[in-house]
Amino acid sequence: MFENFLPVAIVIIVMWVGVVAYYLVTSRQQRDLQDNIESLREMLDNDQ
Repeated sequence: MFENFLPVAIVIIVMWVGVVAYYLVTSRQQRDLQDNIESLREMLDNDQ
């Protein structure tokens, strides 16, 4: 019964690693975008 457990466990672990990596990458991009928006707002405020 457990002869196929190792490949299934590896696939599940790889999928979870992929999900966590995707989350970390997108959260970093969101932070960068937020920083860019804030700097653009500051630039627009200084121009007025």
